[in-house]
Amino acid sequence: MPSAMIHLLTARCVPGREGPMYLLGNLAPDYIRTRREKDLMHLRLEPDRPAALERLARQMDPLDPFRAGWLVHLLADLRWDTLVIPRFRAALPPDADWFPLYRSETHRAGYALYHSLPWSRDAMRAVLEADLRGLPGEMGLDAAALEEYRRMLARKHEESAPDSASACFPPDMLLSFARETAEQAVRLLDGQPLC
Repeated sequence: MPSAMIHLLTARCVPGREGPMYLLGNLAPDYIRTRREKDLMHLRLEPDRPAALERLARQMDPLDPFRAGWLVHLLADLRWDTLVIPRFRAALPPDADWFPLYRSETHRAGYALYHSLPWSRDAMRAVLEADLRGLPGEMGLDAAALEEYRRMLARKHEESAPDSASACFPPDMLLSFARETAEQAVRLLDGQPLC
């Protein structure tokens, strides 16, 4: 579960995908607040999460920008949860309360990206301007809660410290993660199996 800016960085690395609804789709799965709902939405309760994501991708129209963004988000979370979080936790003492530190580091990493990437403010503005009337009705999304979430994200990023930085998640690591995830996203959106 990377931060919003890590999701947007990943989204921008997927060739041929862009626009407000695509960027919003890359953030939308995190608007849910309860852990159980979020775990369900992110396929974390599935016994074979990659297979579940592939099935979901076959059920969605990958040409729809919002749905494509949604799938890229879920793939980024899958890869982050299996590759990045275990390394982060392994660097801590076994009895450490890892989650608060982890959240602090991902927020700092995201804020650092926001203040250093030349396109970040335009991307956040596009997320704010995405027309919520274009949300897929069958997905059962709460437009009011999504509106509140995207405004909160924009406000927190704009108010964050310009000198934010994360020792655990440096920009070069995040860019490598985003590029590698984007390569797999192309496969997923093309209906190919994940490797």
